Amino acid sequence: MNVGILTYHDALSYGARLQTLALQECIRHLGHEVSIIDYRGNVHKPMHWYDVLHTRSPWGLVSRFNQYNTDRAFRGFNQKFYRLSAPCLTEEELRSVTQGLDAIVVGSDQVWQLRNFREGRRFDLNYFLHFVQNPVRRVAYAASFGHDLPLARIGEELDDIKKFDFLSIREGKAASELAALLKRDVGHVCDPTLLWGREGFDSLLPRIEGEPRNVFYFSLSPQGKRDGEIIDAACRLFREDVVLESRPLRMCLKGRNFIGNPLQWINAIRSARFVLTNSFHGTVFSILYHRPFLFLSWANEGQNVRIKELLNKLNLTDRILTDTGTVETQINTLTTPIQWGQVDDTLSAWRRTSRDFLQHALA
Repeated sequence: MNVGILTYHDALSYGARLQTLALQECIRHLGHEVSIIDYRGNVHKPMHWYDVLHTRSPWGLVSRFNQYNTDRAFRGFNQKFYRLSAPCLTEEELRSVTQGLDAIVVGSDQVWQLRNFREGRRFDLNYFLHFVQNPVRRVAYAASFGHDLPLARIGEELDDIKKFDFLSIREGKAASELAALLKRDVGHVCDPTLLWGREGFDSLLPRIEGEPRNVFYFSLSPQGKRDGEIIDAACRLFREDVVLESRPLRMCLKGRNFIGNPLQWINAIRSARFVLTNSFHGTVFSILYHRPFLFLSWANEGQNVRIKELLNKLNLTDRILTDTGTVETQINTLTTPIQWGQVDDTLSAWRRTSRDFLQHALA
């Protein structure tokens, strides 16, 4: 079967790039021809050096400079690992590029997340396959609304969702709500990075030399004072330096700043002694590589639902750090061993059902 993937493959996000690669490889290993539909919506625009200068504050300048360097590090990733279609911007170009496909898989990642679309705060209907006119199998694999299903804001998108032949959602609560709304089965499947797993990513990474070192801090929404206290406490407790992937100047000054491509980012996690993060995929790769971690839950509460749901499924809710209690008491959680065998057993069962869904959808 000739399969196209429609997702956020070009977002300036480690997780977005890695879930795209993982889904591509999972479908390829099922024996299908696969390509990534190079739809260039308004999610990410490449940065240029002059974009760095368009800021009025020192902190903003550092943030833009880091973003520019990260964008440069990402540029070769697509060319090396993606099987891309011709680029497309419009519905007409999408129809042309997808001619000849037997199936289109939408997902994973937050392709149905309302806040990602700026024009009138509406969904981008292309991610609901609104542009499709020719007969083609429509599959949603681990598509995500980001958090709770925005039922009040779904209009014509629902008509497009009903046309999908196979539906699965990354978050269990949203999957249940959508199933009740549509009165049909909606699968609850794991993110493609969990589906492809550690073995898949290890095939692309160099061997680790030496023992894990450093505290790796990765935050999508750094909370300067609170995060800084946690970083300082972790470094004192374990006598380790910190490596940071963070935008604000006040955080960058706390340790060695990390800039790299998505595979180098995975390597930073798997070679770390401990991980501090508020990122979904930062949490995912800490779990895949059995790195002791803490999830910093005090930022982006609406976005935390998906991470808390994952940790609840894997019985890892003790790794959630809240803004109550003393920093020293909470950081000691890092010394509590994680029962990785139980975590892996739960993940293996979830992988099997997720792989079965994808295999059946593309049979």
